[in-house]
Amino acid sequence: MNTMNIKKELLTALSDFQAEVPVIFEASSNDFGKYKYADLKQIVRIINPLLKKNGLVTTQFVDGNALVTMVIHIETQQFIESRMDLISGVQLKGMNDFQIYGSQLTYFRRYGLAQLLGLITDADNDASGDQNRTVPAPAAAAAPVARTPKALDDKAFNEAITAIESNQYTKAKLEKNYALTAAQSLTLKNLKV
Repeated sequence: MNTMNIKKELLTALSDFQAEVPVIFEASSNDFGKYKYADLKQIVRIINPLLKKNGLVTTQFVDGNALVTMVIHIETQQFIESRMDLISGVQLKGMNDFQIYGSQLTYFRRYGLAQLLGLITDADNDASGDQNRTVPAPAAAAAPVARTPKALDDKAFNEAITAIESNQYTKAKLEKNYALTAAQSLTLKNLKV
């Protein structure tokens, strides 16, 4: 993160913005632990009027192999920026390279804005992991019924990856509960969490 151009005017404007911006996570959800998050459209719709009101503007662009997110104080041109390296070699079932690249940019744009502006864009489920009571099995329990895990489409798989990266879900649960394609298994294996 570049902090060289952070001065009082920018910090004051960011502080005023953060005092007004609401929690933004009700827009979208998936079936991974009832994980709720805000999509990019919802984030932009809420933050843009508040940024303008506080004399701030954001911009995001690709520089080499990184997405750069900047928040700029319009009057003084003071800014803060962050860079997120794009990931190469990702394969997602049913998506060509351009679709994978676009999906990655949207994902990183959402997280870039959230972290740089201090937004809350997903439900905080850190303490809400599985909390199952242990109940002893009856002496003459019936044999468990085998079930076939369901497959995940690309959108659901990407949401699962997002949930894993934000500690809302685990790799083990994903592998246990869903039938993953070879490409999804490879992506999961290469995921650094």
